[in-house]
Amino acid sequence: MKILYLDCHMGASGDLLNSALSELVDQRKYLEIMNHCGLEGIHFQASVKENGGVSGSHIEVLIDGHTEEEPQSHHHHHEHHTMAEIMDTIDSLQLSEHVRQKTKAVYQLLAEAESKAHRMPVSEIHLHEVGMKDAIADIAGCCVLMEMIAPDRVYTGSLRTGSGTVHCAHGILPVPAPAVAALLEGMPFEKGDVDGELLTPTGAALLKHFTDSYDNPPRMILDKQGVGVGSRTYQEPDVLRAYLGEINDDGDVVELAASMDDMTGEEIGFAANKLMAAGALDVYTTPIYMKKNRPGTLFTCMCLKRDEQRMIALMFKHLSTLGIRSYASKRYVMKRTMNEWQTPYGMVHEKTAAGYGTKRAKLEYEDLARIADEADISLYDARKLVQASKK
Repeated sequence: MKILYLDCHMGASGDLLNSALSELVDQRKYLEIMNHCGLEGIHFQASVKENGGVSGSHIEVLIDGHTEEEPQSHHHHHEHHTMAEIMDTIDSLQLSEHVRQKTKAVYQLLAEAESKAHRMPVSEIHLHEVGMKDAIADIAGCCVLMEMIAPDRVYTGSLRTGSGTVHCAHGILPVPAPAVAALLEGMPFEKGDVDGELLTPTGAALLKHFTDSYDNPPRMILDKQGVGVGSRTYQEPDVLRAYLGEINDDGDVVELAASMDDMTGEEIGFAANKLMAAGALDVYTTPIYMKKNRPGTLFTCMCLKRDEQRMIALMFKHLSTLGIRSYASKRYVMKRTMNEWQTPYGMVHEKTAAGYGTKRAKLEYEDLARIADEADISLYDARKLVQASKK
C-alpha cells in the first residue's frame, strides 16, 4: 500500500504543500500542466531554496507577474467574485474532471470556513481577483500533485498553527486566524512557541480534505522524500516534508468490540452486513450478560489496521453503543487460490489453501448446493459425485 506522510511540524500553506509534493513527481511535467491549465495570468515557477540549513524546492505562483499572500475574504478596491463565479472558473480549467472536483471540494471548505468566521452565508463571501486566482492556483496545483502521486492513504502528523498575531485585510488577528480555527474543528493541533502564522487557511483546507489519519504512519519503507521550503525566518527551518513509501499491513489487524442490550437481531444483522460490505475481515456476535444481569450482545468486527477509523465510524453509525474497544492483533494467513473444472454436473470451484507445512482443499458450497438441488440428493452425496468425477 502506497503511503504519503506529511510532516507539518512548521504548519502548512498552499505553496509549502505544492513545493514538497512536487519533489515526489516529475516536477517539470507538473509545472507544464499548471502553466497551461487555463487560469489566466498565473505562472508557476520552481527554484531551489535553503532555510535554516535545510534545502528543498520553493514553488511560487506569480499572478500577472507578482506574488500575493493567501487570500482573505474582504471588500477591496480590486474586482470581486462570488463563489458561483469561482466554481465556474474552476470548471473551465484544462485539468482532469477528478482534479476539478477535488479543487472545488477544497475551495468549498475554505469558503465555508470564511463564512463561519465572518458569520455570513457562503453565497455572500467575495474574494478579490488576485486573491481568488492565488487560492485556485494553490489548491488546483495540490490536487494535480495528489492525482500524480495517487497515495492509498495520507497521514498528517505534528500539526502546529503558530502563535501571536497576523496582519491581514481585516486588521490584526490572533493566530490561528478565525478561518483557520473553523477549519481546525475535528483536527488535532498545537499552537507551539513559534511567533507567527504557520498554518494558513488554504493549507488547513487542503489537509482537512486529503488527510485520512492525523497520526504517524505504520512502519514504512521510504521511496521518496520531498522538501518544501518557505521564505519566512523563524527559530526553526520553515519547511514542510513529504514522505512517500510502502507498507504491508495485511497482517496487522484490530478487533473492535462493542456491547449492547437494546438492539434487535434485525438491527444487529443489518450492521454486520454493512461492515462486511465495507471491507471488514469478519464480523461476529457473542451472547453476554451486562449490567443488572441483562442479556446482551458483544459485537466484534475484525479489520485491517488501515481500516480501523472507517470501521469505527460505521459501528457508531449502525450500533446503539456509546463506546468501542480496540485490540491490536497479528494475523497469519495461508496462501489461498481458487481452482475450477468442468464436471458432468456443471462447473465446480474448489478453494485451496497452503502454508506453514499444511495444504487443504474445499469444494465451493454454492456449487455443491446447486448439484444437490438439481439431482435431488443430499449435500454429502453431491460432494461424493464431484470428487469421483475429479479422479
